[in-house]
Parts: sequence; structure tokens; C-alpha cells
Amino acid sequence: YGGYHLEIDTKADLNYDATGLGRLVHVSFPMELGLSMPLCGNPSYAVVPCERQYAAIGPIWKKAGDKDWTSLAGQNTAEVALLLPEPDNIPEDANAAGQISFQITWQGMGVCDGAGVITQKYVLDAKGVTITTSFALPEEYSLGFEVPLLLSDGEETTRLERSTDGFRVIGSSGIYKVTCLNPVNEYQHYLKGERQRPPARRLPRAANRNGVYRLGLFIMERSGQGVITMHFAFDHYKQPEYGANMNLEVER
Repeated sequence: YGGYHLEIDTKADLNYDATGLGRLVHVSFPMELGLSMPLCGNPSYAVVPCERQYAAIGPIWKKAGDKDWTSLAGQNTAEVALLLPEPDNIPEDANAAGQISFQITWQGMGVCDGAGVITQKYVLDAKGVTITTSFALPEEYSLGFEVPLLLSDGEETTRLERSTDGFRVIGSSGIYKVTCLNPVNEYQHYLKGERQRPPARRLPRAANRNGVYRLGLFIMERSGQGVITMHFAFDHYKQPEYGANMNLEVER
């Protein structure tokens, strides 16, 4: 809708895919610039040598005392409830003006071993895709959101830039913009591996059949209950304005 196409797997075969939003593409841009398929942590097919991990565009959580974050992408036992728009409210023209929305609720053993509920509302329009994720987890769980960011599709190497509110993946054919709409004092964002102690010699990379990625993490400053709103959009490349708030290109 609005030129955007999404695919959400509610119970992935973890030998091939991952659970959650595994495809976010736009008809006017190469499929690989955003995310054309999820990252599988135990693929039954060949991918380039990288860290094996499940990843999609979606929620993550970590229990107090745990070392690693848990991703919804690696779960396939969640109970899912869908709230879809009425058929009469879905335009036949996928590029029509206006917007469309739907909601997904995840719960059961796939979310904090049955102790939590995660609700996601999706809104699609011509300006992009907005995902509002609401967490209702026990207080000892930290909350976050992950986004795979393309490094290379095998033919082209992108440039990753960081802003005060997200990341940009810049390729020759356009820009993929990942933005957190929460106030900046409510979260931190960084690439997986950047906060590792001792520091990693090289940030971890992950892969699917179409590319190699780093993981962008958005970590909330609160635990247990919280809401994070993310916006995703594509744009044609423009020279940044002088003084634009873009940090240096991230390490490859």
C-alpha cells in the first residue's frame, strides 16, 4: 500500500525463515535496500560466512541477568491475534492515497516464556510504514527493537549513517530511512556489538540469501511496560544540507 509491500511470518519454519516482519520493500527501490527476507539463525541453505542469528524488523527483550537479547524473530511458539481492516476499507489500487492499518498481538510461550504480551500496530501510507510496538512484560525485562541494515548485496556496498533518531542506509539508487519517533531521551540506539566489553575488533555481521547486514538496536530506557514507535521510508538520494546531524560513516 502506498507503494510499500510487507510480509509478516507469524510462525516461521526456523530452518528457513524468522518470525515477524521479514520483508519491507517499496516498488520504486531495489528490494535489497530495505529488507527483502528475514535472517535465519539455522539456515538449511548456504549463505556467506557470518554470525548466525535470527533477525527481522521487530521487538527484542532481555531478562535481568541475561547476557544476550531475545528476538521475536527466533520464536515460533507465540500465539497470534490479528486485527485486520475490513475488506471494504482496502483499496484495489495499492498505490492509492490515504492509509491502511492493522494490528498484531503476540503472546504465549513465544514471548518471555508466556509471561508477556506484545502488541504491534502497523500504519501504511505514501510517506512510509509506521510500527507502534507496545510491551506488557514483567518488570525484570528490558525492552528494545531491532532492524537489519544492509551492508552489501554482493554487487554494491552501502553506506550506513547514524542520526540522532535512527539510521540511514544509503545506496546508489536511494536511501532507506529508519527513524524512532519516541523522544530521544526515552531510548538509545546503536549497532549490535558497539557496546560490547571488551570492544569487538569488528562489529558482527549477519546474512540472508540476498545480502550482508548489521543489526541496528533501539533500546528503551524503561523496562517491563513501554511503547516504541518506529518509522520506515525510502527516498531518492540528496546531498545532505551543510551541518546536517549525521555522524561519521560506521565501521565496515
